[in-house]
Amino acid sequence: SEQFRTEYEQYTETECNTEYKEDCEYRWETQASGAKVWAPIPGTCKNNPYDSCQEVPRQRERQVAYPVCNQVPEQKCVNVPKQECRTVTEQQCTKQPYQDCNRVPQENCQTIHKKIPNRVSKRVPKRVCDGGSSAAHGSPSEEVIDNIIDVRSGNNDAITFA
Repeated sequence: SEQFRTEYEQYTETECNTEYKEDCEYRWETQASGAKVWAPIPGTCKNNPYDSCQEVPRQRERQVAYPVCNQVPEQKCVNVPKQECRTVTEQQCTKQPYQDCNRVPQENCQTIHKKIPNRVSKRVPKRVCDGGSSAAHGSPSEEVIDNIIDVRSGNNDAITFA
């Protein structure tokens, strides 16, 4: 439920007063001593209104609603440790012998009979003449000429070069 209380609020207000002031027209007049002074011209004076204003502090009342608080019982909870039991399956391990097998590379060898040609080189004297061609005349020089001797047995022993 709510109740109300009175609060006071501060504010300012402008307050003005009308004042009257006599305004006249003036002229220079010479006095008996010979001094010149400003003097009002007779019949020209009038009372004119002037407003005089100023800020005045004020205060006003205000009714403000506020909640009414009552004592209410409160429930307070705390965590309490609790034991909870359940069945758990257990694993039991034992050592078992086993065989660890691996493939090992091995050579598979066979005896194969085949014929391999041998290359035999020998030096043969050759005569070279003035023009660089072989002839019967000129100074002899030696060049190595490769003679290939092929030893074959049988009729179908052809040699194939790739």
